[in-house]
Amino acid sequence: VLTIFAAALLEKQIVVVCSNLGILSAIVLSIVPLIRPYQWQSLLMPVLPDDMLDFLDAPVPYIVGVKNKTSEVQSKLANVILVDANKNQ
Repeated sequence: VLTIFAAALLEKQIVVVCSNLGILSAIVLSIVPLIRPYQWQSLLMPVLPDDMLDFLDAPVPYIVGVKNKTSEVQSKLANVILVDANKNQ
């Protein structure tokens, strides 16, 4: 939790991976209230569709939820904070 908190305050790129869409969107949407009284000014996308995975290469800060950690997703996760809710990591 502290790593996510620090990454959000430092405006890092955060990717959350979970196979359950309800848990995935809940985790992504709970990061923003965690940094109150500050506000998240960049992109917040609870579930990123599979056909938009190229967005993970964007040079802007974001908090994104991804349903499956495929090889294409893993290749794009070079400098991001990865939260794997399936493995509690």
